[in-house]
Amino acid sequence: MWRLLFLRPRLLLFHAQTRNVVVSSPPVSSVPDASPAAAEAVVCACPCSHATNSGGLKLSLAAVMSDIKSLRKKWARDFRLCISSEPAVVIESSAVGETAWAPLVVLDATSMSDGLVKAVDASLVSHTEKQSSATVLDLRERGEDISTAKRMLEEQFPSLRLNIDHSKGTDLQGVATHTVTVSLNARDSVDKLSSEEKAVKNAFFGESIGVSYSSTARRAIFEGFKSAGLPQPPRYAERNHNISELSVYMDIIRNATCEEVNIVPTNIGDGQVRVSVQTLSGRQISALTGKHENALPIALSCVEKAADIVSAVATEGARKRIADHPVILALPPKGIRPKEILRRLLHHSFGIEEDRVLFVTLRSTGGTFVTNVDVELGWCKPSPAGAATDELETKATPPAVVVTVAKAAGVNKKAAEALASMSAIRECFPRVFEEQLAFHPEVREIMSTTKATVNDSICPHVSKGIVEQLRWAARRQKKEIVLEGVQLLPNSENESLGIRTTRPLWATQLFMVDEEGCREFICLALDQKKSASEQKAIAIALFKHFKEECQDGVQYAMDHGLIDKNGDVPGCEGIYSSATPLPKSAFEMAAESDPFIQKLQLLPSQPILVPPRQSMLSVFRRGIQLYVDMLGEKCASDRGSGSLSLVENVEQVADNGHFRAQLYTKWIGDDTSKLRETPHEMSPLGEAAYSATAVSALFTAMKSLFEEGGPIVCASSDDAQINEICLETWRRVAALPSLPPQLPTPTPLETIAECVMTKYGLSTELRISGVGKAINVQLYGRCPTSLSNSNIKEAPQFFLGNGRGSSLLKAAVSCCQRVFVEHMQSDSHPLGVMGAEPQISGSVGVRAHGSGSLLASRIEDVKKELVDNKTVAADASVLVKVDVCFSQSERKYEASLYVVDGARTVELERISPDADLMMSLLRLTESINKEMGLPSIDKNTIMKKCDDSRQLIALKNLVGFVYGFPVIVETSMKDSLWYCHISVLLSDNIHYGIGYAVSKRKKDAVEEAAAGAIHRCFGTVTNPLKKGESHAEVSSSNPYCGFVYEGKGNE
Repeated sequence: MWRLLFLRPRLLLFHAQTRNVVVSSPPVSSVPDASPAAAEAVVCACPCSHATNSGGLKLSLAAVMSDIKSLRKKWARDFRLCISSEPAVVIESSAVGETAWAPLVVLDATSMSDGLVKAVDASLVSHTEKQSSATVLDLRERGEDISTAKRMLEEQFPSLRLNIDHSKGTDLQGVATHTVTVSLNARDSVDKLSSEEKAVKNAFFGESIGVSYSSTARRAIFEGFKSAGLPQPPRYAERNHNISELSVYMDIIRNATCEEVNIVPTNIGDGQVRVSVQTLSGRQISALTGKHENALPIALSCVEKAADIVSAVATEGARKRIADHPVILALPPKGIRPKEILRRLLHHSFGIEEDRVLFVTLRSTGGTFVTNVDVELGWCKPSPAGAATDELETKATPPAVVVTVAKAAGVNKKAAEALASMSAIRECFPRVFEEQLAFHPEVREIMSTTKATVNDSICPHVSKGIVEQLRWAARRQKKEIVLEGVQLLPNSENESLGIRTTRPLWATQLFMVDEEGCREFICLALDQKKSASEQKAIAIALFKHFKEECQDGVQYAMDHGLIDKNGDVPGCEGIYSSATPLPKSAFEMAAESDPFIQKLQLLPSQPILVPPRQSMLSVFRRGIQLYVDMLGEKCASDRGSGSLSLVENVEQVADNGHFRAQLYTKWIGDDTSKLRETPHEMSPLGEAAYSATAVSALFTAMKSLFEEGGPIVCASSDDAQINEICLETWRRVAALPSLPPQLPTPTPLETIAECVMTKYGLSTELRISGVGKAINVQLYGRCPTSLSNSNIKEAPQFFLGNGRGSSLLKAAVSCCQRVFVEHMQSDSHPLGVMGAEPQISGSVGVRAHGSGSLLASRIEDVKKELVDNKTVAADASVLVKVDVCFSQSERKYEASLYVVDGARTVELERISPDADLMMSLLRLTESINKEMGLPSIDKNTIMKKCDDSRQLIALKNLVGFVYGFPVIVETSMKDSLWYCHISVLLSDNIHYGIGYAVSKRKKDAVEEAAAGAIHRCFGTVTNPLKKGESHAEVSSSNPYCGFVYEGKGNE
């Protein structure tokens, strides 16, 4: 019988009565200082310096301790000597940090003095040679999960037996598959089963299909356990989950500190992570900081550093053992599992448990999948003190940090997860990947697959449609595709597209729109079916812009006849190829006479250079700048030192895509200015101008300042210097070449280039796109100096217009026509009222045409009363007139009632000035009612007149009922927009504008203008309106409403 006394750190004890002695080396973790002085201190702590066994043999404890110390340093293990009454000494060994001791060698006591080190070395060398020099991770399927499940069922339910039904077949792709079904059967009679066993037998069922028998059987068994409500069997029972490189260092730290130790990762912002090793008492042993993506190696390095701090000798031994036992992967020849390999490697190196390795797969657009491999940095180990420390440990451990180690996108979930797993292995374990995985055929297939990529997204499979591929490719450039389809009627001509059809066709235009909303025309496709025309347009776009990114989509389009090998669309029946928006002779004349058209080529961009000259725009800008400088000199006396600058602001309106140009003046003071504490001010200069293009809107805004009613013209009447600026500006404009009234047929492009230079001072540039019989030409303007500049892409550019045609010649001529109409004939108004001169003074006679109107009835009542009272003769006339008073800030109307009796004129009633003529007449009618004792206007009667679904009909009913005026509706279309203006005829050829609107549809423009007119003329009576009120409020404040003018409207 062995009787042992243990040697505690720094204290050697022996039992004096039994003389049984145990000599032990102090644990590595408990002796931070391994110097000879420390060892001597251990020896000197003994009650005596020798131990004697029953045979009387004396052992020198100092010599024994010296030998044990040298062995501990050499082998990084703990040793102890067990001395009994027998003449033999047993040497036991234990791994660092472990409490289990195992006999290593038995020595005769007489050979202790010189044989201890030799015997231990010989035993350990022999023991090491018998062990494997590598750590093998067996990743082959060996059916151990099935055996474990069977053993669990036999132990828990001895009367039941696991039954596995297996069949093998092939799927539609010819791949061999296994089908496994599991259930429970009774070993004997079913009647002998208990109620619990019967319930489990009936509920236990699992089924799975896969390419690997072992994996399929494992999934079926796990499903059976889940269906029966049984705890899942442990996977890979032979694996030791508690041993990892990180856990080896953690054990060294725990044994050295005699405390529980935690690894605390923390996000500290800016993509940085901090990992520290702390005890439960809060003492920090070590800490490291680094990039978030390197959190795993940072954690291992931090733990290794902490272990080195507390016990350098044990840590060095641990490093040697880890280096002597590299990881060897035992891979199957086929059917490898990338996710399982990653989990095993993460656990072996970093101690990451399986449930902390997350594979997050999300379905993306186009039927693709994106997989993120996330690792949660958390190491939980039960405290040896039990549940009492759970609360303390929870408080001491912050939330875990999640690190994304790899990301992949695939056309299916399996490909995305496999590539993401392999990418994570290559990133975290590059040596293992290169030496043991890279050569495997299935790994090579995963890494070189076209079904997945390590990018953020992947081109959708062609089975999802080529439109999904085009959308994906456009999104990579931060663009969106827009398909606009229109049906072409048979035997019709479409000028915008430049084609004439002989049968019904669908025309699809494809555009790309960037983040700023700029549209780029890509192609036009025609077909008898709408879907086919869209597919052709998509195929053309793929071939032109994304041929490399979407190779399978381009090949699919070629195979299905959407495009040919050159990317051209096959011919489509039903197109009359010789038809063009202009006669053919006009194109021939342009091709023969225009020098620029003769040099046109199918190139993306071609400059049209004409000699630079002074432009109208620069003349107006010069005049405005002189005016602003003059204002600045006047302001300087009041505001102090500083300057007044001109600000030109052009922005695009989101509602209709047009451009709004507004000029401002901005005062900029210096530090010595009296108003240096006042923020910079911006004051509008003139009215805002709107146009379909930016440069046209800017030109209109500048020109309006020098036109009648503009601020410069108004200021010129009181200031001779400003008047000279105004006159000089118009003299300079008159000296410039005049713009032609029409576009010359022989030289359209040359004329446009010269006109653009004359009006805007811009050199022109043609941009050509499109293939086949659909060519698109866009005309841009640039500053002449920018065309010779190396940074031409950074120079400002202005879109002027575009045109399309079946050839480059026709498209260029069509573009010139559009630009000429838009820019050179922009002064022509779509409506006559826009060019009419408002009456700013004088009187306007009002004639109430309908005898049934309220105004006409009241005039007749007044005349009848005057005649009955013999105040006037029977042939006297009672009339209504309106005095007009216009000023720069406001307009006023005064309605009055007067009687004309021969040569005598007597005013009977006058209304105070009103901002609206119609409201002034309505107030006059109410005043007459009050003077004659008649009832006021019945609002209910007026509301009944409004009771109509169409606003125009309601307006005509109201105006006819109250005033008896005819309602004149004027409509016109320009630039794909419908303009509508509504007026009332006061007398012969004298109109008063009451409504105005613009819309893409004629009906909408008319209805919105009518709604605005109702609000203007009867807002106080009919408010609130039933519909159109929001539009009416806008149109009621329009400059084309609220003034009297001479003209002739068309009903």
